[in-house]
Amino acid sequence: MTTDKTTADKTTADKTAADKATADKATANKPTSDKTTAGRSPAFAYAPAPESRAVVDIAPSYGLFIDGEFTEAAGGKVFKTVSPSTEEVLSEVAEGTEEDVDRAVKAARRAFEKWSALPGSERAKYLFRIARIIQERSRELAVLETLDNGKPIRETRDADLPWSRRTSSTTRAGRTSWSTPASARTRGRWASRARSSPGTSRS
Repeated sequence: MTTDKTTADKTTADKTAADKATADKATANKPTSDKTTAGRSPAFAYAPAPESRAVVDIAPSYGLFIDGEFTEAAGGKVFKTVSPSTEEVLSEVAEGTEEDVDRAVKAARRAFEKWSALPGSERAKYLFRIARIIQERSRELAVLETLDNGKPIRETRDADLPWSRRTSSTTRAGRTSWSTPASARTRGRWASRARSSPGTSRS
């Protein structure tokens, strides 16, 4: 009789322990109802938008880029650049004078001597590299353009920046390669078709 009672008590205890373990597991797997201060579950917190202001880093001030480096204006004056949408002061920019313009022109003339001596294929390498850098930082540049002039981000992202890349790479680099034999043959075929087509004229 005593043995039967002991066995029954052990069975009851085992069942109670199993029920408790099952309940604890269900509680652990139950989605939490706690909310963040923003009113959303932490699992659904949003990441910053690709066009967020957080993707740009604006310095407090900028100088004039002359002869490969940033320098202060000869007159020492600066002006503030302001975001049209919020009237926030974005940065201060050096205000160039006639003296600064002269320095820039002289530096450009010195650089042009070496630049113009390069063959078209070499100049194209530089232009394509500039276009690639613009492409790599297109989101950052689009946000900066929108902050600075108030355009919608869609216009700066989908129009201004792609056009800048095409201007740097396709158009200008293409012009530098017009002297290659292949391009000469292309111009010759185009000219032949133009002459043989009635009503076609060249200005």
